[in-house]
Amino acid sequence: ANYRGLNREASRYQAGSLVLRRELGDQRGIAFALANQARAEQLHGDFTRGRELLEEAETITTRLEDKMLHG
Repeated sequence: ANYRGLNREASRYQAGSLVLRRELGDQRGIAFALANQARAEQLHGDFTRGRELLEEAETITTRLEDKMLHG
């Protein structure tokens, strides 16, 4: 939805995905969902919230030593 210009809708989907990943305890999925939610927030102009979400994602990927998400 982000790529079609439906940023608010994308944000809702990302938030829902994050809730599900947290319920499942899927740490890699949580990090991925956080990064996607951060992008949606930044597209809305909320750079502070976007940065917070990215920092949380980075903390998780660092802990997991996930090279694909952490780089």
